[in-house]
Order: sequence, then C-alpha cells, then structure tokens
Amino acid sequence: MDPSSSFRDDALNDLLDRAAAPAPLSALMTDAALQEATRAARFEAARDVKSRLGRRLAISGVALALVLGGTGVAAAVTNFEWPSWAQQPDAAMQITLPSGAQCEYLIGNLQNADPEIMDAARAFFASAPVPTTAQVDARVVAVHGETLAQTPEGDRDRRYSSGVVGVMADELDADLQQHGFDSAQRPYFEGVITCEGTNQ
Repeated sequence: MDPSSSFRDDALNDLLDRAAAPAPLSALMTDAALQEATRAARFEAARDVKSRLGRRLAISGVALALVLGGTGVAAAVTNFEWPSWAQQPDAAMQITLPSGAQCEYLIGNLQNADPEIMDAARAFFASAPVPTTAQVDARVVAVHGETLAQTPEGDRDRRYSSGVVGVMADELDADLQQHGFDSAQRPYFEGVITCEGTNQ
C-alpha cells in the first residue's frame, strides 16, 4: 500500500470527524421525523405486497414482515392454508374490495410487546370498526400519491386490502397513545384476507 495514500485517507478521515456533528443521530431527528420515517417504512412494506386475486386471496405474515424499533406489521401474499392463529383471530372484518369481491379479513398473531401493551392491542382489535372506504382511500393516497379511482384497475384490490391493514395500524397506534403507551412499542401483528369471488 502506498504510504502517501494512507496519509491522505487519514487526513480526510480526521477532517470528516472534525466536521461531523457532535450529537447522536437521535438528537438530530425530531419525534415527528422519526414517526414519519416509521410510517413511511410501514407504507412501503404494505405497498410492496403483491397479490393474486381470484377465488382465494390470502394475506399473512409469511413472505413479508416489517419490524422497526419494536413495531411491526406483517403482510404477505400466499395461496397457502390459513395460519394456525386464524382459528382465533383478534379481529375479524367483512370488507368489499373495489372489484366487488366479498372478503373476510382476520388480524392476529400479536407478539413482541410487553403484556400490558398486548392486552391493550387485543382490546382495540376486539372493538375496532371496519375502516371506511374514505380512510382506506386516504391511506392509498398517502402511499401511492393517487386515489383508488385513479389507481390502475388491476391494482385497486391489492391497494385497498393493503390500505385496510395500514389504517388499522394507524388507529392502533393512536389508541395505544391514548392509553399512555408508546406506539413505537406496538406489537407485531399479521393480517389474512380471503375472498370468495369477484363481480367482474
């Protein structure tokens, strides 16, 4: 190795070290910025979910999971059997996709959180209303920059089903905060959706 190149690297490293801010990264980011980064990561995970619509659509935590700072939502697509937790889900909702498909959406498999937070999350899911189309549409706009009506027809059902779990995650975060918990400690959970058919 050329000694002069080592000197240049050391000098450059010293210069960069002196120019670096003395504060840790967490001090440089506001709570709002951290929450937005967390929200954006969740949106990206939901957006990347690929789907196969037809006689059966299943979304579960098998293929894609996001765990960020203790929080997590899993959403993945598979045509495999229901996961075992779906026998006793924490939430069961009936939704209608933009195509007209009637679907059952189950949420469960809560894990990786303190018992008190898990209990609060289960209580929320037991009584949470089905997200409205307006709520889901707002989520789709936040993630994709266009409404469901502006979304290509072939992507609407996938975006809608991903939007449902995104709305539920946001509402769970708000509920946990109202009960004095840090939403960053939200438990990981999974969602499974199955659709009987479409009206296409």
